[in-house]
Amino acid sequence: MKRVVILGAGITGLSLAFFLERTLNNDIEVIIIEKDSRLGGMLKSDNLNGYTFDMGGHVLHSLNKIPTIFVENVINRIDAIKHTRQAYIYIDNFFVPYPFQYFFYMHPNKKLVKECINGLKKILYNSDYFNNNIDNLESYIEKKLGYGISKYFMKPYNLKLWKYNLKNLDLNEMKQFIPDLPKEIIEKIIETYEKNTSNIFSDKIGYNPSFIYPKKGGIESLIQVISNFISKSSIILKSTPTALNLKEKILVINDSEKISYDILISTIPLIEFLHICDKMSKLPYSLREISKKIISVKLLVLGLGLNSISHEKYFKTHWTYFPETNISFHRVINLTALSPFTSPKGKYCCLVEVSLGNSLVKYNVSINKIISDLIKIKLIDNKKDIDLIKKIYINYAYPIPVKGIRKLRKVLKDFFKQYSIFLCGRLGEWKYNSIADSIRDAYYLVSKLTSYIAS
Repeated sequence: MKRVVILGAGITGLSLAFFLERTLNNDIEVIIIEKDSRLGGMLKSDNLNGYTFDMGGHVLHSLNKIPTIFVENVINRIDAIKHTRQAYIYIDNFFVPYPFQYFFYMHPNKKLVKECINGLKKILYNSDYFNNNIDNLESYIEKKLGYGISKYFMKPYNLKLWKYNLKNLDLNEMKQFIPDLPKEIIEKIIETYEKNTSNIFSDKIGYNPSFIYPKKGGIESLIQVISNFISKSSIILKSTPTALNLKEKILVINDSEKISYDILISTIPLIEFLHICDKMSKLPYSLREISKKIISVKLLVLGLGLNSISHEKYFKTHWTYFPETNISFHRVINLTALSPFTSPKGKYCCLVEVSLGNSLVKYNVSINKIISDLIKIKLIDNKKDIDLIKKIYINYAYPIPVKGIRKLRKVLKDFFKQYSIFLCGRLGEWKYNSIADSIRDAYYLVSKLTSYIAS
C-alpha cells in the first residue's frame, strides 16, 4: 500500500482526498497535513453575534466544470440558494450594471459614455483588434475594450486590486475573468447608444452570471459537506510542514515529527512550499530565482455587522466594484443578499475588501478612512449604523499572474515530479482561479496519478 501525503486541508486538499478515496480505494493510505486547527483553508466562515463572516467573497459558480461524481455527492447535498448575479460598478456616484463594457452607456455622465463609445468605434477600425498575439493584461484591455472602458473601469480597478504593472500580468492566466467584446456586440452597443434604445443585453453575461451559496453556515458549509465524504483519510491538524527531504521522501512537521511518503501533493502556498524544500534539500539556484517571482496580493477584509444600509441599491446587490482611487476599498460584498441567515433579522452582514499590495508594493489604510468611504458611497449614514467590525487579514489572497508564470510553473512541476511530488490548486500551483477550478484540478491530477500510484 502506497502512502499519499497531502499538504493543506482547503478545498483542493479535501477534493484530492475525495477523489483518491473513490479512485484507488484500498490501494493507498492518504494523510492530510493542516497547520490550522480546523479544515477549510480560505473557505472558512466565522459566526460572531449572529453574523456569519466568510474570509472574503466566495460563491460557487461554473458548476459545469466540476466532475459529476463530486456534484452528485457533495454539491447537491449543500442546502444552497441559487442566484442570478446582481453586481454593479460604482463610478461617479452612479451604479453601472456589471459587466461595465456591456452597460457603461447607462451612466448619466455624457463625457464618460462618449469616451467609451469613441473608444469602441476606434478599435473596430484598428487592425490590432484582430491581433491574437497580445500577451499582457494592459494591451488586451486597451486594444480589445477601447480607451474609455480602459480609463474608467478596467485599468483603475485592476491597478487598485493587483497594485502591479498591468503590462507584466499574463493575459492567458486572466482572460477567463474578463468578458470579451466580439465585433457584433460592439456594433450592438454603439447602435443602442446612437438610437437611444432600451437595454438589449441580459444580466446573464460575463463571468459568474449564476451561482449558488449555502443557506446557512457561510461558504464553510461546502467544506463541512466534503469532510463527511472523506472517511478513509487521516487528517492531522495543528501540524506545520517545516522541512522536506526530497531524496529520502521524508516530511518534517512542527520541526520534529517525521512522516515518510511515496507521493506528496502540495496545495499550500507555493512560496511557502519552496522555502520548506530549500531548508533541508537546498533547491537549485534556478528554482530560488523563480521563487522571487512568486508574489501575491495581501488582503484586508473588513467584516461589518450593520444595523441598517443607507442606499437601497445595496439591499439586493451581491457585490459592488469600486475602481475610483479616492475610495480605499475595491469591492463590497453583501452577504445578507447571498443568504438572509448570515445576519440577525433586520440587520446586514457585509465584507469590505481592501488590497494591501504585495511584497513589492505596500498600501496602508486606516479603519477610519474605510468607514469614511463607506459613508461617502452611501452604504451607511454614519458610524452608528455599524453594529460590529471583524478584521480578517489574508496573506495569499490573490496569486499574481506575472508574465511567463506558465513556463515557470512547468519548470517547477517538472522538477518536483522526479521526486514524486505534485503541485495542485490555486495556491499550490500559484494561479488565479475559482473554487470550481480547484475541484476540477484535483480531479484531473488524481486521474493522472492513478496509473502512477498503481504501478
